[in-house]
This record gives sequence, structure tokens and C-alpha cells, in this order.
Amino acid sequence: MEKHCDSCGETFNSLTRYRLHGCASDSSATTSRLAYPPLEDASHEELVAALPDKVTPQRLPDRCLKHQETLDMWDEIDSVLAFMPQSTTFDKQAPTISCAMVATTKVVAIIAYTAEDGWDIPKIEPKPADVFEAQAITNEDYSHPTIERLMDTMESYSDSASGETSETLSKEPNE
Repeated sequence: MEKHCDSCGETFNSLTRYRLHGCASDSSATTSRLAYPPLEDASHEELVAALPDKVTPQRLPDRCLKHQETLDMWDEIDSVLAFMPQSTTFDKQAPTISCAMVATTKVVAIIAYTAEDGWDIPKIEPKPADVFEAQAITNEDYSHPTIERLMDTMESYSDSASGETSETLSKEPNE
């Protein structure tokens, strides 16, 4: 279904794209699109403070996460709407996870682990109101501009850390 913006004259092929187009004639568009508008102009530190305590770098173990740990976090923390490892297939054979996207009711963040620095948040943004609304993650969620930016960050971070991660894993003793 096409939607036409009377303010700027642009036509969109979906209601979501219309809502997200950020029409220059509507100054309130950005604020109304955030799940938690007070974070619109927040600093990196304020956005990190909006994360649930259990998924902050200080509270995560000083190692890569095991697959089951990410599932437990997703199940146990009410405000975590999605926890997507760098492999979005949730491959149960993956021994550990060193990079993931965490979507909460207020923010969407990339958390990443390196042996030298521990856990870090290389990218975090306020959560758009129309992302991860449903019980299940939709294709529209993945194609949302905010999520695409974060996925690009996650992929570039994962690519740069993949050699280090596999090196670290090969040094771990077999259980």
C-alpha cells in the first residue's frame, strides 16, 4: 500500500517507510518515532545507562558468552526484546558469542567482547518506536534504518574480531 506525504510530496511503498522518512517540514518527527523520547539527545553514557544492568559491560562475565547464556538473558530480562548474536541463526553448535545486538524497550546496542578490553558497547542508539514491537522479530525490523546501521557495525566489528575470537577459542581447553 503506497502512502503519500502531503508535506514533502514523496511517496512510499509502506506505512513504515512513510513514518520513518523524517520529513523536513515536521520538526517533531524524530521525537515521536522514539520508543522513549527523552533519549533523543542523550550522550553515549546516558544511552548505556538505559540498558538493563545485567547486559552492561560491567555485569557481563569477563569472557565470551555461551549460547545458552544469551537465551537465558533474553528470557529473564523483561526489557530485553531481542538478543541477536552475530550469527542470527542462534546456532546451538556455536561455542561462544563475542558480538551481539541487544534491543531493549529504550535502546538498541551492539555489545562486543575482546580478550584485551573485555565487553564494550561500540554502538548504541535510542530504540525507534516501531522496531521490535511484536513478539517475534519481523523482516521490517531487520530493514529498519537504525537496525541496518547497527548490523553494519556488528558485521564490521565481528569481521575485525573474528581472527582474534577463533584464536582465543583454539586456546581454550576442551571441556
